[in-house]
Amino acid sequence: MKTVNYLLKTFSLILVTSFLSQTIYAQETSAVIEDIIVTAEKRTESLQDLSQAVTVLSSDDLDKKQISTFVDISAIAPGVNVAKNEGFKTVITIRGVGYETNQNAIATPSVSYHLDGIYIASPYSLQTEFMDLERIEVLRGPQGTLFGQNSTGGAINVITAAPSLNESSTYGDITIGDYSLVKTRASFNRPLSETVALRASFITHKRDGFTDNLSTGQDLDDADSISARVRFLYQPSETFRANFTAQIFDENRNGSAQKGLLDTTTDPRKLRQNSKTEHKLEASLYSMGIGVGL
Repeated sequence: MKTVNYLLKTFSLILVTSFLSQTIYAQETSAVIEDIIVTAEKRTESLQDLSQAVTVLSSDDLDKKQISTFVDISAIAPGVNVAKNEGFKTVITIRGVGYETNQNAIATPSVSYHLDGIYIASPYSLQTEFMDLERIEVLRGPQGTLFGQNSTGGAINVITAAPSLNESSTYGDITIGDYSLVKTRASFNRPLSETVALRASFITHKRDGFTDNLSTGQDLDDADSISARVRFLYQPSETFRANFTAQIFDENRNGSAQKGLLDTTTDPRKLRQNSKTEHKLEASLYSMGIGVGL
């Protein structure tokens, strides 16, 4: 009798286990994989159809993971390293290939940067903060066939949010933190007519410095910048559209803290420099694109 009970319990357990495993399998197979559309190969296609290594960051990804500048991409995109060199110059390397001669301000990089399909050559233009983006595409490996000579290490495509003829929208937020941090963001979209739409956005970023210069009274490692962009869309038909974009970046801060070898101050956040320092950068980008359907 004990043997019969044991067999019945074992048989029941097998039935329950099989039923649960089938149910779980059915639930898992019913899940739908999100189809991500990219333009990494200069045509609209699904990310799953690409044969190369591509990392795509949507606007939601950037907000959730606090990705606001090019330097922050290093923390989320595999094989990518972004760093600032000599103040405002931004150096990008992918899989170890990038700005081999970063001390030369006019040297061409080996990782190309494209904003809405327009190649941006100057490393100083990468200083601006991300604002009102649709997505960022990071392409690893040589991309010379599609993106030209300066893409031996790879390419980074930044696609901004496009104007819409269908609806009006407004967005804004403000961030407050220690060291008197105040960061504001805003964007809005307005259809001006049946064929013309406007989209504008801006970011302001202001923060006190982390380090005090006891000799001059300056606070160093501060932040004080503004970024703004305006996009116009003209679309008289389904087969023709024209985009005009204007973007500016203006930064005026006290500069970075550099403690000398003979500095006797013991506090790591205090130093003595005989003269005041300042870092100023003004960058502007203008582009126009025309699309014709065949």
